[in-house]
Amino acid sequence: MKKSKLYTILIAFAFMLSLVFACLCLLTVKKVQINYTLIEETDVSDFEKLIDDRFGGKIVLFINENKIKETMSDAPYYSFVKMDKHFPNKLILDVETRRETYLLQVEENNYIIDQEGYVLSKNKERVQNTELIDLSLDGIEIESIAVGQKLSANKNDFLYCSFEMAKAINLSDNVEQLEIIASQQKNDVVMHTRTGVKVIFILFDHLAKGKDMAVKAFDSYNEKADDYSKTYNEIEVSINDSDEIKVWWIQGE
Repeated sequence: MKKSKLYTILIAFAFMLSLVFACLCLLTVKKVQINYTLIEETDVSDFEKLIDDRFGGKIVLFINENKIKETMSDAPYYSFVKMDKHFPNKLILDVETRRETYLLQVEENNYIIDQEGYVLSKNKERVQNTELIDLSLDGIEIESIAVGQKLSANKNDFLYCSFEMAKAINLSDNVEQLEIIASQQKNDVVMHTRTGVKVIFILFDHLAKGKDMAVKAFDSYNEKADDYSKTYNEIEVSINDSDEIKVWWIQGE
């Protein structure tokens, strides 16, 4: 009788183990489906291998967004958008590629940064890419700069306000340098165009109006009939006492 009970218990236990094993197999991710929003034609094979290595064969229940984002820090040119789980074993990721936008030199290193301030790569030699915008920081101390992380500085609010201003004008192909100048007396953003025009934003503490100032300035810039008439001019943008945005064209030498 005791042996019969023991056999029954063992059989039930074996059945439970096989049931758990079957469920785990059913919930195991076979392959991750990745939907891309690509800025330009990109070879995604290395990225797909990284994702498959990290999450292929894993239980879909135990995969969360934090684990995805942590993994994607090892692939800085890709940005996480969202994750969907289609049970029992399908994992779908939506990702975007990041666009190389700025070139920043810090001591002997050259960093490529996207328009959101995300560090994409680090190089010892100067990168020869005429499409990159030279990023110049004056009076801003960098606190942290590492590939796969966002750039951090002592005046982050002003730094990222400047990035948002540049995004507001779609980082015009005409801009070759973004100069960010911070001091106790002023906060200035200077955009140097390829036609020789300097667009100077005198912000002071009007950071919230930065994007509107950028749009208004480049609306004025685009009103000029041709690039020749823009050469060696300056645009100065400021906020007057009535809290209005004023745009001034200044004839250069």
